[in-house]
This record gives sequence, C-alpha cells and structure tokens, in this order.
Amino acid sequence: AQARLEVVVRRAAAAGSEQEAREPPHPPAELEDFTITLKKTPDLPRLGAVVEPEGDVLEVRKVREGLVQAWNEAHPDRAVKVGDAFVTVNGESDPRQMMEMCKKEAALEILVRRGEEWPITLVKTPEVPRLGVGFEEADGALVLTAVRDGGAVAAWNQANPSREVKAGDRFVAVNGVAGLASELKGMCGAQARLEVVVRRAAAAGSEQEAREPPHPPAELEDFTITLKKTPDLPRLGAVVEPEGDVLEVRKVREGLVQAWN
Repeated sequence: AQARLEVVVRRAAAAGSEQEAREPPHPPAELEDFTITLKKTPDLPRLGAVVEPEGDVLEVRKVREGLVQAWNEAHPDRAVKVGDAFVTVNGESDPRQMMEMCKKEAALEILVRRGEEWPITLVKTPEVPRLGVGFEEADGALVLTAVRDGGAVAAWNQANPSREVKAGDRFVAVNGVAGLASELKGMCGAQARLEVVVRRAAAAGSEQEAREPPHPPAELEDFTITLKKTPDLPRLGAVVEPEGDVLEVRKVREGLVQAWN
C-alpha cells in the first residue's frame, strides 16, 4: 500500500545468520611455538621421537621412550605431541641439518610448533548413516585417509567450512576417550553421536596458512535504500520471503529494486 519505501538491507543476512548458528563461536586455535631443552645422558641416550622432514620443518610422527617422553612427563603443559613440528634445532632451520643434530648433539634446544586442535560434533541419521571417511590406526589416534561425499563428516564440513576436516587430520579423542586407536574406531562405528577432538599437524597448518587468503571474509554490512513507486515503476521488483526475523531477497526482477541497482 505504501508508495515510498525506506528499507534497511543486510548483505546475505539470512545465510550469514544461519551459518553463525551452525558454526562454533571460535576457530581452531592458532599455531603456538614453544621451546624445549633436552640433554642426552647414559640413562637417556636417545631422542625418543620419530621425526621426518615435512616442508621446512620436522614433523613428529611418534613419541616413544627417551628424552622427549621424559620432557613430556616433567612438562605436561608443554608436552610434545604427534603432529607437532620441530621448527629449529640449536638455531638450525634446515630439516636435514636438524635431523643430523638430533642424532649427534648431546644438548638440544628445539623450537616446537604446536598443531591445531578443535572439537567437532558428528551425528549419524537414517539419511546419513555413515561417517563417510577412511582412516588408519596410528599412535593411539585415527588418521583420516579420505573424506567421502554423503557422510556425516562431509555434512559437518559443509555446515562448518572454517573447521573443515581433511584427509591427514587425526581423531585423537571420541566421546571423551583418548589414547587407544582400536577403541576410537569401535566407537566411531557403533555410536550415533560423536564428540570428536580433531588434530591437524603443524606442518599441514603452515601449508594451509600459505594457501588461504590472509584476511577473513568481510563482516555483514547493513545499508539503506529508498524506493518510490511511480506510474512507470509501480512494483517492488523483488521476491522476498520471511527467513527468521528478516525478509530474504529470493529474486530481483523488473521494478524498483532493479532500477535502484
């Protein structure tokens, strides 16, 4: 009935609001660097970690009896975990040189980069009865080898793109249980609702940082438009439908909105 309309418009408002409702409020933790100091002794002559070059770092593939395990027991707040990365060893950053130092040097000062870790919730339903992943057991965790379409993990990824789970990530805990890969695997097969802690290696996180744009998407922005119906333009020229507490624009066609645009 109104000839003159003053409308406050929100860019992709309903889609943005829906996404905010689905996604957890915080992104995965930032990579964190810390230093550990190790000294070989007759009782502890070995590093106690399997490390392999991955890009420009050494990725920790396994922690076993030795200096690193002893460090972890003495410093649980700075424990070295599978998926962490050695960034420098005694100031050296070349992966091959770091490997040699770990083998030969008695005193080691290592800059460690923590991998990312974040929680996800997976729900199986009659429509989505499977996780839709391949995985293998490794060092008390489940390492994802593939993420397939049509499963609960793919559904999570679609709803939570900032916390996407990828091949190479690890399920390190499921429904509060950690440390035993066979038990995690059994729970993934038997339970309909899974609260999972996902861990991504530091080397993979660094690679992702290099690929992704440095800035997040722009915030939603409100702006005002003013429309006035005339004999030549008597129609709004937009199909709108209620979506939550707003009207979502579903289509723009000939009329006032198209003329405004």
